[in-house]
Amino acid sequence: MASLGSDWPLRPRAVDPERGACLRRAAPRVYERLSSSQPSEGNAHVKQCAAAPSWRLHTKKEPPLLLLPQRTHSDSSTVYFQQQQHREERNFREMQSVYQHLISLLLVFSSLQVPQLTEGCSCALGHPQDAFCNSDIVIRAKVVGKKLLRDGPFGTMRYTVKQMKMYKGFEKVQHVQHIYTDASESLCGVKFEINKYQYLITGRVYDDKVYTGLCNFNERWERLSLAQKKGFNHRYQLGCNCRIKPCHYLPCFVTSKNECLWTDMLSHFGYPGYQSRHYACIQQKEGYCSWYRGMTTRDKTVINATDP
Repeated sequence: MASLGSDWPLRPRAVDPERGACLRRAAPRVYERLSSSQPSEGNAHVKQCAAAPSWRLHTKKEPPLLLLPQRTHSDSSTVYFQQQQHREERNFREMQSVYQHLISLLLVFSSLQVPQLTEGCSCALGHPQDAFCNSDIVIRAKVVGKKLLRDGPFGTMRYTVKQMKMYKGFEKVQHVQHIYTDASESLCGVKFEINKYQYLITGRVYDDKVYTGLCNFNERWERLSLAQKKGFNHRYQLGCNCRIKPCHYLPCFVTSKNECLWTDMLSHFGYPGYQSRHYACIQQKEGYCSWYRGMTTRDKTVINATDP
């Protein structure tokens, strides 16, 4: 046995699992430094450790061999599928995290774009006579100024008007100086041109303020027909006890004597149609309502298909 020398005590090194034959478990333990030369015939049991690192643990007795488990083909397939499953689960978790981030970003952007994308103004079609009868204020005015008021999330636009004539609303407001509407068209706010046109404006009164919007009847005065101008002047108020019944598809019928059947939606001309531009639903004798055009006696020899 080699001399211990000045290197004693020596610390045993970890056993290489592929060289299990170098492990010696018998007592007492003796440490020997293997020389670089080949081992003798008497030390044949250490031939396997000749190429191993410098320090190995051995005894005089032949130790039992360390049997390593051999991996079979079925075991390899099982390990491969387990690894593949782990990779798929990891990829799934990564993709799930990416989708969650994308959904969060979409929610953020959608919340920022709500006023532009999701909000909208939807109004039912109405005859000008209904607009007159259902409004608190009806005036003809010229818009001379505007100012954006920072109240609410989107603000309110205040238009300064020069009133030309009031057709309805004397008991609510003596003279209209300002018209209020939402600043955003998506919230049914209406826009008027400044110092250009006279407008027929209808609206409601709240707290002594006149409010209007896209669902109210607001039109440039020059674009109104003569019958509409006469209607706002005096004819429409004669038929506020009547009911204009819209007909969207055939067949259509009146169900009471105070109804006038409105068929503009059936015409290929669309809205506003002939009835809305040239007729008023006026209450006649015995409470019956019928369309009134405001012209001389109808010529019996001429058939006007647009007459109701």
